[in-house]
Amino acid sequence: MEIIEEYGTPLKLTYLPKISQSIQNAKKYFQNAIDEHEYKADYTYRYCTKSSHFSFVLDECLENGAHIET
Repeated sequence: MEIIEEYGTPLKLTYLPKISQSIQNAKKYFQNAIDEHEYKADYTYRYCTKSSHFSFVLDECLENGAHIET
């Protein structure tokens, strides 16, 4: 509550390790489905920049092998 009282609302917290974990999970889920169904095309994880334009978020996505969709 102290942070909200000082900075107001809405309050958005970004936990970078969770972003990395979510990207890695998505890549794993798709790879499992690709293998199971013998899918022959490529899969590329893309992060939609309108979700967040903050450079620290985009950097985290790029560090996890994501491509950027604008």
